[in-house]
Amino acid sequence: MRPSFQPDRLARLRDWADAYVEREELPCIAVLVGDRDGDCFEHYSGVAGPSAGVIGPDTLLRIYSMTKPVTGVALLQLVEEGALHLDDPIGAYLPELADLRVLTGGSFHGIDSEPARPVTIRHLATHTSGMTYDFFPHDPVASLYRDAGVTGGLPAPKHGTLEQWTRALGQLPLGAQPGVRWQYSVGMDVLGRLVEVLRGRRFGEVVEERILAPLGMRDTAFWAPEERASRLAALHRRKADGGLEVIDPGGAESPLAKPAKIDFGGGGLLSTLSDYARFARALLRGGELDGERILGRKSVELMASNHLPAALTPAQGAAPITSLSSMRWFRGAAFGITVAVTEIPARDGVPGSVGAFGWGGAASTQFWVDPHEGLFALQATQFLPSGTYPLRPQLRALVYQALD
Repeated sequence: MRPSFQPDRLARLRDWADAYVEREELPCIAVLVGDRDGDCFEHYSGVAGPSAGVIGPDTLLRIYSMTKPVTGVALLQLVEEGALHLDDPIGAYLPELADLRVLTGGSFHGIDSEPARPVTIRHLATHTSGMTYDFFPHDPVASLYRDAGVTGGLPAPKHGTLEQWTRALGQLPLGAQPGVRWQYSVGMDVLGRLVEVLRGRRFGEVVEERILAPLGMRDTAFWAPEERASRLAALHRRKADGGLEVIDPGGAESPLAKPAKIDFGGGGLLSTLSDYARFARALLRGGELDGERILGRKSVELMASNHLPAALTPAQGAAPITSLSSMRWFRGAAFGITVAVTEIPARDGVPGSVGAFGWGGAASTQFWVDPHEGLFALQATQFLPSGTYPLRPQLRALVYQALD
């Protein structure tokens, strides 16, 4: 049965989106709500950039960390084939990560560390590996990442291949023993390298062949080739005086209009709202779309199940996920394989469903899939950083209040 919406209440989404653009808080915004068989609502407001023009369903967008669930599917395809187990140590496949150490202190003379317990594939897929990201300002390990050029894609990495990047990562300490704390990290980028090793091909080629092409996601890739570059949106941030500032103009002038050196599984994809809706719809349908199956139904259930111990699960009393400002809304969450999973909607303070799952991106994009209500929702703009505005709880409230 398709979800039933009240049209006048669903129209509140349009007013909400338009208001962000009219107040000049966001340059543009796109919203799409769909179900198993089609789109129930979509709306586009604002200008995506000098080349891209008015935002629409085919505007190319930086989805950043919404790449992570795509990487999760690529990982689970290997699980389905018996090529690996989630609790296998990553060092069994990537020897450069077999003998990691954990930071315990240090000074200008050097760092102090101790041997780390083995990092497992599950640790990497749930942000509990002890790794971090280079952009956290007060994280001593993040500082070491920056010095070594181990970035998650911005700025452009100094390493020429994902193999070289992973080897550099293997020389750096963890910030905590694996499994001890939740820390947003480059774990999914490491998983991209794992996929490369087991498939014997570049990560982007694997994703194209096994996920994007079967789902008909024709515009999704790790860069924007010439024939698509004109549709690439500009990227914005807020100036000190409150106005919008362009960071990347998009179009053919963007660095993303050149082939990527590294296909980052944690945040490298460009996509469109219409393309990503096909990915979300496939997950809602249990891994299948238009006769093409990218995952088995039980594998999607595994993806959307909590993989955190109680001590790390916000919905079970642990501290909220707070590594990024936008994650403060996940008070009722658990974490699956590359996605957040709603366990106690009431703790988030807005309507929702147990078992809904999804993630967002640094440019203030988001999606979730709700198997209980049979719907999914997408929202996109191109504005850094994510979490500046409460887009996530607002969208959730607006979608659910419109249901009959």
